[in-house]
Amino acid sequence: MIHSISLLLFLPFVGSAIALIGKLIPTKRSWEVVFSTVSMVPLAGMAVILALLVPDVFGRQEIYHIVGPWPAPVSIVLRLDGMAWLSTALVVVISAAAGIAALSGRTYGPRFYFFLMMLVAGMETVV
Repeated sequence: MIHSISLLLFLPFVGSAIALIGKLIPTKRSWEVVFSTVSMVPLAGMAVILALLVPDVFGRQEIYHIVGPWPAPVSIVLRLDGMAWLSTALVVVISAAAGIAALSGRTYGPRFYFFLMMLVAGMETVV
């Protein structure tokens, strides 16, 4: 479960890469909708990871993951506590709502979803 913190940072980049592929490949409009929809799937993965981490985080436990082989003062330490969990959940819920609302209109292409998922990735690196 410790590496799931890294997945919370990595999954939005996967979604943005899928949307970028949908933009770069010359296809029909129907395939753009498919790429746009599939680029939103990592948000569901993030929601599942957050749901699995609820007992650990709200059981008064902080989850740590050290990135790199160096000791804690030198390396990057990813920490997930209650406030970080809540902030991440808000980012996921609001981004999913915005993406689903944009999918219903079908006026936005993969470029919009690329930037939406990059925004999610940026928010996750801050949180």
